[in-house]
Amino acid sequence: MKDIPAIVQSHMSKRIALYGQEPEQPLVEELFKRYSELQSTNDQAFLDAFQKLYGFMESLSVEATQQASQVVCDLCSETERMAFIIGLHAGMQFAWEVTEPTEVKL
Repeated sequence: MKDIPAIVQSHMSKRIALYGQEPEQPLVEELFKRYSELQSTNDQAFLDAFQKLYGFMESLSVEATQQASQVVCDLCSETERMAFIIGLHAGMQFAWEVTEPTEVKL
């Protein structure tokens, strides 16, 4: 994820250029998009899970199987996106707490 500083810099330059307007996509969404592009979701456990899902849907028509698969994929993608954003927020909160000056009583 060496390109994160470049993503942030690009996003901020767009924000400055669009001062007073909302950017097309929030920074956290841009970061997630790049993260998901770099992550491989086709490991063996993923493929095995889909084979199991298709086994349950054998009695369905091809169209119904495709529709059900799309719902499952959408649900997984949204869950992954939410987890990424929550993890990013938790990491920022942790960094803030660790670096916050503490009051020392003598």
